[in-house]
Amino acid sequence: DCCESVGLTGVTDFLDRLLTVDFLIANEDRHFNNFDVIRNAETLEFIGMAPIYDNGTSLWYNTPAHLIKPLSPSIPSKPFKDTHGEQISLVRGFDWLDISALDGIADEYYDLLSASEYIDPVRRDTLCNALDRRVELLRELQNKR
Repeated sequence: DCCESVGLTGVTDFLDRLLTVDFLIANEDRHFNNFDVIRNAETLEFIGMAPIYDNGTSLWYNTPAHLIKPLSPSIPSKPFKDTHGEQISLVRGFDWLDISALDGIADEYYDLLSASEYIDPVRRDTLCNALDRRVELLRELQNKR
């Protein structure tokens, strides 16, 4: 309501997308200080929502591979609910989401991680499987609505 009162529209649609991306990548730290609006620096006119940023605490960044549980509904979440299982329920619908665009994303992620000398094969495989499972969960949620 605050955003609409200053002429900024589409905020709810943006938040649906933001929460969906955060669900997909298991972002644990989307607090109120890491999503924002863009304003014209000269006129201070509100332009729109800022692109999604600050995803550093995603994809089990500090979780040992053997503890990664991609299907757990209790993965911590912010800012609106405590877990991803609860927070994704706030998304009004997924009609906007072409879930088929995510087909093969785990393979692309595999290629990216394979290029890093800091990601061992066990962690790489676990992370890719976890991302694939999150896509499956998202597909199930989309089919239910």
